[in-house]
Amino acid sequence: MSARLANVRPIRPLRTLLVTDDDLYANKVVSAAALRGVQVELASGDDDLDTTTDRHVPNVVVLDARNTFARSSRAATVFAALHPRIAIVLVSDRASERSVGNFHVVDRRRSAQRLLRELELAYLELAAPPQTGD
Repeated sequence: MSARLANVRPIRPLRTLLVTDDDLYANKVVSAAALRGVQVELASGDDDLDTTTDRHVPNVVVLDARNTFARSSRAATVFAALHPRIAIVLVSDRASERSVGNFHVVDRRRSAQRLLRELELAYLELAAPPQTGD
């Protein structure tokens, strides 16, 4: 964790919305989250993301891009513009882990525990105070 985030603590607990059509992947993430006491709600890629977000009120949304990274990243960009107070994480096959625009990208082949750490980091970065000039 960066020095900038060392003293940052979330005000509210992490609430995650996982958007995926892969039941096996969803089960892995939900099981790992339960062990850490993290709330995860599930949604299908066919669901209306705005309606689902209004219903579940997440502070982190995970979009499973699988093999549709370009389309999912466009959707994530639009969603981020409409919901700037919600952190977004894309999981994709063979993705190099990085930040793209306003969201993080995580390789979906990584462990569910690794994904949860990335979700916490994304949420903390969203909650972090703006960095002043160095």
